[in-house]
Amino acid sequence: MKHTELGWWSNRVGSLAFALTPLTLVLSMRENIFSLITAIPYQHFNFMHRMLGRVIFVQTLLHTIGWTIIQGRFYEPQTQPAYLGIQWKERYYQWGFIAQMLLAFLWVGTLSPVVRRIGHEAFRKSHYTLGALYLGGCWGHWPQMREWMIASIAVLFFDRGCRLLRMALIHCGIKSATSGFGFKSAVAETIAAKSDADGRNVVVLRLRARPLDYAPGQHFFLTFPSISLLQSHPFTPAVVNGDQQVYVIAGMAGETGRLVEATQTQNGEGIPVVLCGPYGRPVLDHGAEHFLLVAGGTGVSFTLPLLSDLVKTRVAGKRTGQNGDGTEGRSGGMQRRRESLEGRGSGGRGYVLGQSLSVMRLCPPVSSINVTMTQGKLSCPRAS
Repeated sequence: MKHTELGWWSNRVGSLAFALTPLTLVLSMRENIFSLITAIPYQHFNFMHRMLGRVIFVQTLLHTIGWTIIQGRFYEPQTQPAYLGIQWKERYYQWGFIAQMLLAFLWVGTLSPVVRRIGHEAFRKSHYTLGALYLGGCWGHWPQMREWMIASIAVLFFDRGCRLLRMALIHCGIKSATSGFGFKSAVAETIAAKSDADGRNVVVLRLRARPLDYAPGQHFFLTFPSISLLQSHPFTPAVVNGDQQVYVIAGMAGETGRLVEATQTQNGEGIPVVLCGPYGRPVLDHGAEHFLLVAGGTGVSFTLPLLSDLVKTRVAGKRTGQNGDGTEGRSGGMQRRRESLEGRGSGGRGYVLGQSLSVMRLCPPVSSINVTMTQGKLSCPRAS
């Protein structure tokens, strides 16, 4: 009777782990259906992905422990441990153990000390590989519930397919008069390269690519095929003007460091770039009275498009007698606004300041914009 009750409970826990697998993959996707429904950026669902993954790990561990107790104690107790050895030779037992070990490695690989030790790119690639092998292990362990694994694989292909479609919509077109239609990567040219207050090399890249439905504050994933074809990193453009995009990038260890080195040896040829995006949601509430934009270092890439959008919206509102959200405005469509951009000086400081001044020239007389550029590290006073 004991083995019957424990077996029923272990099977239910294992079935729930199978059923939750497609959901945890959906929560990790860039092309997230929950983001589409709720307007919450996809990266905010990553927390739920991690938590649900840990729930699945605990469930599979309890399932494994439960059936190990059943097979090693309750079944044929007079023939133990020989009976357990016989069961170990069964395919479902071996594949179950493999799937459990793969999931254990997945969990260990997500721990912060491990990620810092191996680096984010190694973590990402190992996470994908172990996750795919785990799906195969689950299928081999219990093929009668393969529908959940099929759904998980379908989620992966859907996410990758949407990413490829986004890239194709940006890059597919007429390559040249002689080459015809096809995929053409953008070319980034360096318009500034300096060191910031922390000694990091900072480059300002300009490229031409026409994004679809871009809104200020959104970001793109950039791949530099001449540096690494298998890596893509998220960057927020500092300027999007028609088909022109400008990025301010600080060279760190890894991909961005190699990018800075490539800009120093490009000999005026430019660097091929493949874009995927845009991602994220608009963050501005144009009905608000005041706006404070704070940026540190290259984080100004996020605030500069917002400042530009605010000013352009106010100028348009003055002409139409409405605020940016379509409501009627006072004082000829322009209420007194104060947009303040405070940032720390970086290698792209001159470029950013020039762009800020260009934005300010569009401002009507009744608006007020303060631009504060600081150099060096900022210190916060201690609370007494």
